[in-house]
Amino acid sequence: MVVVSKMVVVLLLLLVVVMMMVVEK
Repeated sequence: MVVVSKMVVVLLLLLVVVMMMVVEK
């Protein structure tokens, strides 16, 4: 479960980065 939670956190961070990139454009 701990590994899954870490993966979810990483995916959320990636989504935030992508959204920021889209907003900058």
